[in-house]
Amino acid sequence: MKVCRVGLAAGAILCGATAGFAQANPPTPVLLTHPPPAAVSQSSPETIELVVPKGTPLRVSLIKKVRIRKVGDPVTARVLEPVYAFDRVAVAAGSEVTGKVVQIIPASKLVRTEAILNGDFTPLKTAKVEFDTLILKNGTHMALDTRALPGTQDVIRLVTRQNDKKPSLVDQAKQAIDQRWRNAIDQVKAPGKLHRLEQMGLNELPYHRQYLHAGTVYDAELIKPLDFGKATIAPQETAGLGQVPPQNSVVEARLLTALSSATAVKGTPVKALVTKPLFSSKKKKRLLLPEGTELEGDVVQARSARHLHRNGQLRFVIRKMELPSGPWERVDASIEGLEVGRNANLALDSEGGASVKQSKKRYLTTALAIAIAATTVAGDSDHHMGSMKQAVGGDAGTNGLAGGSGFRLVGLVMGAGLRSRALGSVLGFYGAARSVYFHFLARGHDVVLAKDTPMEIAFGPRLGPPAK
Repeated sequence: MKVCRVGLAAGAILCGATAGFAQANPPTPVLLTHPPPAAVSQSSPETIELVVPKGTPLRVSLIKKVRIRKVGDPVTARVLEPVYAFDRVAVAAGSEVTGKVVQIIPASKLVRTEAILNGDFTPLKTAKVEFDTLILKNGTHMALDTRALPGTQDVIRLVTRQNDKKPSLVDQAKQAIDQRWRNAIDQVKAPGKLHRLEQMGLNELPYHRQYLHAGTVYDAELIKPLDFGKATIAPQETAGLGQVPPQNSVVEARLLTALSSATAVKGTPVKALVTKPLFSSKKKKRLLLPEGTELEGDVVQARSARHLHRNGQLRFVIRKMELPSGPWERVDASIEGLEVGRNANLALDSEGGASVKQSKKRYLTTALAIAIAATTVAGDSDHHMGSMKQAVGGDAGTNGLAGGSGFRLVGLVMGAGLRSRALGSVLGFYGAARSVYFHFLARGHDVVLAKDTPMEIAFGPRLGPPAK
């Protein structure tokens, strides 16, 4: 009995020690990185905030012409492209914005001098505008605080050149984007066609009124965000969120970093932002990339403009993407389309590289200037005239052409009025030399892509997570 009592006491002591050790060192819990299938199916819809962030541009176009007259004159424009918040439209295309002229800037002395030489004595000036009210399609008015970038009168869309006879998935996506873009542009160009034709004729007058033309495109950057409240989204709709888009997927984005072939070098970083959400397919519409997804890449080819009229070239690729709240993913993507002003004179090759096109008119213009200069030194032995009146009249016409070649309208008047063969020769050869220099010897033009330039980006195969 005594031995049993000792055994029971020892067992009690051992159990107490074990319990104390367990309390001092609790077991490590098991963490579930993914909820069980039942939890996923029963999860509640997610609430998202519909906010258009600061810095987002509203791409708008003037509805009607505005005479450049004084600060405070009202302006009205129409939204060309829808603005998205996460996965849905916040500002529909066709919404209107109103604002006013906030500053009138006179042209520089150099621009004024060139205009006067060309016979334009109008006091040239430009108008800076800002937009302060947004009118949605349902009639709702929202206050805006924007900074409008300089307007572009003639916007065109460039796409990469394809050699395939059968349209690929990328080609089909680009065609859909192109059709939507053309529909938006046609809405704002139609009302201003008559005005543009009228203005082309008025611009030839020595003095004319200046206007902000109907159809002028502005990017009005938001200084303050726009809040459209909250919305709910079903879990199954975000099941593919963060996945790298399949090969040949095309996403619409805007450039966050201004680029120029004059300053860019190989390796220069490039940033862009997705402006329209990308979904997996029409049948299984799952969100892959929301609005606001960041894209990063770098310049792979850059050549600045050089003398002998050699133009610049620029090409960059996208290597990484990051969701508004998520990790980076490596991607392989390149440029498939750009929206630029027609006067930029750009073209895209099959690999997405941008370059400045050479104008074919320079050959004709230069040849004509040289021919005019040659007529001013024609030998008198081959120049038979019936009377002094004919001789004077012939010299006046030739000298006028020579003067116009060198100094435009002012030279034309001087050459025709003074009727001096020596003066005509000087003016003619100056015009020919000027044409040869600017068309064949001077420095070419650089590729310039402004901040907020709209573009399309095509994705390639997945490359995995980025290296640390």
